[in-house]
Amino acid sequence: MSVLNNIWRPNSMVIVFLSIEGSEKNLKASQFFRKEGLEWKDEQIFESIQEIVKYFGTNKAYHLSVEGTGVLTRRMLSKPNFQEDLIVSGNKNEFVFSYFDDLQNTAVSFFRVALIQSFIDDFERCKSHLVGVSSGAIPILINSDVIADSTYSIKMNGGRIEEFKKGNQERFNAKIQSSGAIVTYNHLLSKSIYECLVNQTGNLVLGEGLNFDGLKSYSEHKKFNFFGVLITLFILIILCINFIFQGSLNSRIAQQELDLSIGQSNLTQIEQMDLEVIRKSELIRASGIMSNNFVAYYLDEIGNSVPNDIHLKEMDVFPLKKKLKSKHKVEVDKSEILVHGTTKNNEVLDDWIEELSDFDWVESVKLIGYLVDEKQVAQFDIKLKIYE
Repeated sequence: MSVLNNIWRPNSMVIVFLSIEGSEKNLKASQFFRKEGLEWKDEQIFESIQEIVKYFGTNKAYHLSVEGTGVLTRRMLSKPNFQEDLIVSGNKNEFVFSYFDDLQNTAVSFFRVALIQSFIDDFERCKSHLVGVSSGAIPILINSDVIADSTYSIKMNGGRIEEFKKGNQERFNAKIQSSGAIVTYNHLLSKSIYECLVNQTGNLVLGEGLNFDGLKSYSEHKKFNFFGVLITLFILIILCINFIFQGSLNSRIAQQELDLSIGQSNLTQIEQMDLEVIRKSELIRASGIMSNNFVAYYLDEIGNSVPNDIHLKEMDVFPLKKKLKSKHKVEVDKSEILVHGTTKNNEVLDDWIEELSDFDWVESVKLIGYLVDEKQVAQFDIKLKIYE
């Protein structure tokens, strides 16, 4: 759970140092990074809160540290409601307290809210995140072993306050010793502020009396940004998956449409073939091939009966009822056979007609044409009527 909580905690914090000397107010700021190894840079001078926020950005966490005129510092025996002893004539709700309690002694620094109200309003106007306010060197007391001879004279031993009082103002940024390491006053102050705000130690309280919860607001802002990015990323992933799936689906649809087109083409071709079969069947039935005897049978019977003195020129089995026309049904007379030939002997022709009449399948034989040419050769036309 602590790992998850670290996500919402600031990775760095901009410490704004407000130094008040009479009516003059000076601003300095520097950024402290949570990650070890990142270089601490000395604070820079700025003209206003707006300039600081413009330089570091509105998404940073800011802490205001107040020093100088109007800031009071005390060391007293530990007791509950010590604020009432400090504010003899006045309303304690008008003051901001920062204090450290080692259960024996309490080191406290306090000032009036009105002293920094304009700066708090500037942070709000800039829409930045002011996560805390402190005064004096109180945050440094979170370190269990400190020896300082700077703006404050401090001696911490094993977490106990052995010395805490105002020091030499001229040694404001002098180097001090903390747990064996030598650092500048502002560097240690920034590190201590960050640790106490992020880790929220119980025996150190900063900015009591101010009615705002900047750290919670900053965490909610980070959560909003984090989940906003997460949701946006999730939506993008869903859109990508949908795009890929839709592309695959479109490809499958295109393939199925192609298969359907081929199937429809094949079905159309099959239907055309079925119609062709029906048409040709009708044509075959109309042609007489489907009669009682095949055409070859009649040709063979008639051909075998022809006498030597008769020469056949043409024989039309099942002649057309009418001339062929485009897009018209073919109609034949399946009960007739027309024979055209020549002969020099009329008697032979008569005998042959009589012979044809004797066939079982012949209903009648008629001579429908007879003409003798200049060579005395008779051309004849015979029509056989057959049983259907």
